[in-house]
Amino acid sequence: MPCQAKLQSGVAPGGGADVGIDSLQAGLWVPAGGPWCCQIVMNPNANRAWFGRFVCPRNMTISKIGFYVVNLATANDPCDAGIYNADGSILLGSAGSTLGKLNAATGAQVLNMQAPIPLQAGQVYYTAFAHGPIGGTAMQFLTANLNQNYAALAFGNQMPNVEQAIKDAFFPLTAPVGSVSAHVYGQALLALQT
Repeated sequence: MPCQAKLQSGVAPGGGADVGIDSLQAGLWVPAGGPWCCQIVMNPNANRAWFGRFVCPRNMTISKIGFYVVNLATANDPCDAGIYNADGSILLGSAGSTLGKLNAATGAQVLNMQAPIPLQAGQVYYTAFAHGPIGGTAMQFLTANLNQNYAALAFGNQMPNVEQAIKDAFFPLTAPVGSVSAHVYGQALLALQT
């Protein structure tokens, strides 16, 4: 795992607060360890949203969310990404239904948020990545895999405690999320960017 700064007190060199583990990037990874372990390639389901719990390590404002396309879609399918509050009752912001990201190129893709999303240090949030209708062969995307049911459910099976979850018939993103299904196979590996 890469070097990380454990913020104990005061302000981090990059201007952070004193909560959690922070790599001092211009944003953060969700899930935090995802880029360095437990990655799998996943086929999406049409109109499904994947949720990932995280705690913001410092105050920041997110303007983009990046994800990784492993294999291209054969059609110009839509996707969406955004951030929810801890219980999923408020969609803090999203990209909205976006075309041209799943069939354009493999590799890193970035969705611009419709408006900047301010996050507060020490608060629980959920990222969401949603795939819309599938018009041909779906793209494949990179996910972080908790691998066992226990890991996703250790603290509970609903927001604000479930580690990762899915919701079907949930595109584009909207609020409230309501009831979710715990998901053991993976959540989208996302880079929340300032």
